[in-house]
Amino acid sequence: MPVPDPFHGVSFAGKKGCSVSAPVGSRGYRGWHGPPAFLPGHADGPPPERKPVPSSPESDQVVFVERTLRKAGLNPRHYRRAPLVRRIPACLRALKVDSLAAAMREMESSPDRLLVGLNSLLIGTTAFFRDRQVFDELQRHVLPELLGRVDRPRVWSAACSDGAELYSMAMMFDRLGAEPPVFLGTDCRASAIARAREGLYPISATAEMPMEFVRNHVRLSGNTATVSPEIRERVSWAKADLLTQSIDSHWDLILCRNLAIYLAPEAMDRLWKKLSAAIRPGGYLIVGRAEKPRLEDFSCIAPCIHQKAPGSIA
Repeated sequence: MPVPDPFHGVSFAGKKGCSVSAPVGSRGYRGWHGPPAFLPGHADGPPPERKPVPSSPESDQVVFVERTLRKAGLNPRHYRRAPLVRRIPACLRALKVDSLAAAMREMESSPDRLLVGLNSLLIGTTAFFRDRQVFDELQRHVLPELLGRVDRPRVWSAACSDGAELYSMAMMFDRLGAEPPVFLGTDCRASAIARAREGLYPISATAEMPMEFVRNHVRLSGNTATVSPEIRERVSWAKADLLTQSIDSHWDLILCRNLAIYLAPEAMDRLWKKLSAAIRPGGYLIVGRAEKPRLEDFSCIAPCIHQKAPGSIA
């Protein structure tokens, strides 16, 4: 049985048999003269005010990381957010503050404070002979092999931070009695380069340094360790961004430690390709323990130490 139409014969204009229509462009449906408030999606008066969505702690942390990178002249798109966000508590401790806002004020107060904050996010603070086993392997096998076939090696510390690792290399070459190699340290932060050039470090930075090198190449005064003038004069420093600038080639040994772990995949691949192309056949790439570069024509000869095949194309 058909269902009766309850509106059969009823005109909403109030007269039976009268058709009702709405002019084109009016609010409402065709054939309907009821108030717009009765129609879906319509209401009298202005639309309700949208309340701003409160920021979450996670979003505040990401903004803080990105802002810090920009202030240091780095492109946030090149970096992974998650590992940097996890380092925020260490950043607050390093700056001796208890909030993101206070940390940002500190870093905006001076380049030195910015460097402290950024180093704590990127673990940019290095030390002499950091990862002692790696440096022992370099001293026992890599450097003698290199000096046996290259008269004056070219050694580059990419993303050198405060320069302690490159000074460590210079001390080891000096111990071997060879002609001083070409040493270059670069970093994208001018403040880091300035500190490296000064050669001033907290005495704690010498914790893994063999006493022989402390006696011969470091001057201790109070809580400060100063690299000797003889070693400082052998090393050159320059500001450079590995990810955006072209880099020099024909290096025999490159240190690039604990940078790639923070990079987005595309930036990481670009970094490894640049460094690979910059190393001479038979040369070495030294990386951090958590970094596993996949490079053609390279083999891992010891933890953190990769050698380019001697017969590969430079």
